[in-house]
Amino acid sequence: MIKHRVVKGLCCATLAFSLSACSLWQPNTSSVEEAINIPTVLPICSDLTQPFNAYQHIHVEADRYNTKSKTNDFEAMISADKKGMKIAVMAMGLKVWNIDFDGMVITEERSEHLPEALEAQYMVRDIALAYWPSRDLKAQLKEWILVENEQTRLIYAPGEENPIISIEYRKGAAPLSADGEVIFENHLHHYRLTIQSNSLK
Repeated sequence: MIKHRVVKGLCCATLAFSLSACSLWQPNTSSVEEAINIPTVLPICSDLTQPFNAYQHIHVEADRYNTKSKTNDFEAMISADKKGMKIAVMAMGLKVWNIDFDGMVITEERSEHLPEALEAQYMVRDIALAYWPSRDLKAQLKEWILVENEQTRLIYAPGEENPIISIEYRKGAAPLSADGEVIFENHLHHYRLTIQSNSLK
């Protein structure tokens, strides 16, 4: 029993350290960049013509412009239909985060080891920006500009020449496709996601 508790305690401590090393979904900007705020964007689930169900392995590179950049890996299961979206996040084989979006309100259940810096609204936003059709995003982006082709999606802040967010679709990936590889880079908050996604039946 004591050995089991020690092992469990070590796993939880390692998990907390690993997640704390990831500054994903945490604003990490200079004073010049603080004036830029990415609009709140949510997936419009009621427009789905078919369910979006995916199992994803996500590799995170945080503080990418720092010589001491951090990396982390975790898994996520995403299930979305016309009624809303559910996200389960796993790290080191343990479920650490449940996020539920009913089309209007985001609720969550968090492990005590999940850093407060990780926010559900940013997780949901990034999923929407990567996977939802551009027609569902443009009204929410307001004055921001979204430019896309079959391989890329670029999102610009008003007056900016370089994209704030760039998304690359590889290996058959595309909006509303649960298969393939997506490279999601947030240049404002200095993180990059490499998402390996497979559809769940």
